[in-house]
Amino acid sequence: SAPTNSSTKTYTVKCLHALINAHTSARRWFADVKFILFNKVTLLVFLTHCLFAVVDTGFDAIYSLWCASPLYLGGIGFTVREIGITSTVVGALFLPFSLFVYPLLEKKFGSIQSFQMSAILNLFLAVIIPNIHYLAVTGPATVLWLIIIVTRLMFVIGARICFAAQCVFISNSVTHEKLGRANGLAVLMSDIFRAISPALTGTIYAASLSEWTMFIGFPVDYNLMFVIFGGILLIMVLLTACLPTSVNYKK
Repeated sequence: SAPTNSSTKTYTVKCLHALINAHTSARRWFADVKFILFNKVTLLVFLTHCLFAVVDTGFDAIYSLWCASPLYLGGIGFTVREIGITSTVVGALFLPFSLFVYPLLEKKFGSIQSFQMSAILNLFLAVIIPNIHYLAVTGPATVLWLIIIVTRLMFVIGARICFAAQCVFISNSVTHEKLGRANGLAVLMSDIFRAISPALTGTIYAASLSEWTMFIGFPVDYNLMFVIFGGILLIMVLLTACLPTSVNYKK
């Protein structure tokens, strides 16, 4: 019976040590999460990251819907095949930029300025793109395709720069010990907003195509969702303007 009692005591001690370690880890985890969520810098970074998730996911969905919408609803009347061709061309042209141009841009201007310039570029593009509708009505097809590909490529470039800059913001806004938790929380929060964005933006876009909104005209017609995207991008620029330059560098 002595060996049995000894084994039981050893097992009990191990369980107690495991519970103590789990309690300590949980307290450390909650302390880190509290610091991340209530620290000014990380809060600004997370808000920007969530707003970007809304624009990034929502714009892709609305852009395709707008391209497929008939001319009388403010779209350009593209078929699924034509939308696929534009996406393929834009993807092929974007590849060399992502490999060579962005690293040089980030090195020269830093993450904050790169983000702000790209967000401002996308702000103007978001407002301009729906007006390509008038070119689809009156202009030649060759010019329409050229403008569609160029504007879409520029928007994709701007969005990817914003995303890359935000990854730098998150990594540089916390110490190395909190990096894993900060990235995990950022991904969780952005995924929630990415899940909500298509349904929310799609509903607003559908409502903007009703007879009474089209009768009222700009900005509550087919331009409405693009104007909202522009407003969100402007808020993102203002939020990053409050970030310290220290997020350009590792802690």
